[in-house]
Amino acid sequence: MRLENDDGDPAKTYIPIYSANPPTELFVLGAVSLCLTLVNIISIFVAGIIVLKVSMHNIMYHCLFVTEKNLVQLYVTYQDQ
Repeated sequence: MRLENDDGDPAKTYIPIYSANPPTELFVLGAVSLCLTLVNIISIFVAGIIVLKVSMHNIMYHCLFVTEKNLVQLYVTYQDQ
């Protein structure tokens, strides 16, 4: 299958990968591209969920050290300045 002309120029010659039938080849290439796009979207979503979970864990970890005594000390220290 050649897309442009038959002069043998490698830049203008396409070698089929999946099928010698051009519509089938283009369909398979489009399907592979769509699958890669979906995998990319899912990966970004999963990474966002992981970052959210890690940040929430860090917030909860720091909140454990905030007690009433610590808050009073922070308030007194802030008022002294």
